[in-house]
Amino acid sequence: MKKVVIAGIIVVFALIIGAFSFVIIGGKPVEKGNDEQVIFIVAEGDSAPVIAEKLKDADLIRNELAFRIKAKLSGNESKFQAGTYSLNKGMAANRIIWLFANGKTAGKSFRITEGQALYKIAASLEDQEICTKKEFYHEVEKGEFDYPFMKMLPKGAARLEGFLWPDTYSIGLNDGAHEAVDQMLSGFEQNVYNVYKDEIAEKKLDFYKTIVKASIIEREGSFEEDKKKVSSVIDNRLKKDMYLQMDSILSYIHQEDKVIATYGDLKVDSKYNPYKNKGLPPGPICSPGTDSINAAINPDKTNYIFFVNSEKLDGSLTFAETEKEFMKAKEAFENAYAKYLKENEVKKKD
Repeated sequence: MKKVVIAGIIVVFALIIGAFSFVIIGGKPVEKGNDEQVIFIVAEGDSAPVIAEKLKDADLIRNELAFRIKAKLSGNESKFQAGTYSLNKGMAANRIIWLFANGKTAGKSFRITEGQALYKIAASLEDQEICTKKEFYHEVEKGEFDYPFMKMLPKGAARLEGFLWPDTYSIGLNDGAHEAVDQMLSGFEQNVYNVYKDEIAEKKLDFYKTIVKASIIEREGSFEEDKKKVSSVIDNRLKKDMYLQMDSILSYIHQEDKVIATYGDLKVDSKYNPYKNKGLPPGPICSPGTDSINAAINPDKTNYIFFVNSEKLDGSLTFAETEKEFMKAKEAFENAYAKYLKENEVKKKD
């Protein structure tokens, strides 16, 4: 009897060792050192057994059962997330399980910066090989997106101007313009609409016009302390039924950045022209950031109705209550800028 018990223990022990070895060996890389990328898709609703079968068919794991046991023992079997993954035959099963459980999908990254207008975003996405300009503009004008603020946006090619949140994003390897635009709209919902809609409503402001105003502030002011003053100038001019006469809007019309606008720029025939049309322009002129949106909602209380770039040439602004003060500050800036250009021209020649 004693020999039978011992024999049974040995058999059980052998089985345990065998199972342990099976899982260890079965979880090793299919081909150690092979890092050639293989795109693998986990579809929505795929179970662990289905995923394991797909992995084996793609020759990315040694054994389906060993993979499933490892997933179960690690507590990740029910955590696998749908998406497109970048795998290779040099990965062990544990690594693949971790990627699936943590949703570490393969993707393309792109960055949109504050103050970019649609035409700059289009160029940026094309440069970053996310999509072509044509594909981007198609989504801007005709793409279908389900966000609560969409109903307030106008129709047309500039529909999403100001509502594409500036940030760094990641989309799937096979994604393009629609997914990129959707990510930016989602960013706007999370960072602007959900954050500011109640405050804007409490102050009895129009949400869309607030974004229009914020976009001008974004392009006119570089520093947070200046932005709230720019916001006050916009309000003061609107209250006095004055033309806004802000060159950032002219730059938007011409799709170019200029330090000093020309006489020809002022004459352009456009509903956006702030020298010919009173009030805010019909729509935003760029994607504003948080500081500009805050400034649009909470302007400083001032009597300023003018501002111009500071003679410091550091991006700061000089504000004025009277035209006389403004002309003096404008002359100081233009002299400083002319001197800067002259000095830098000399340096180029040297």
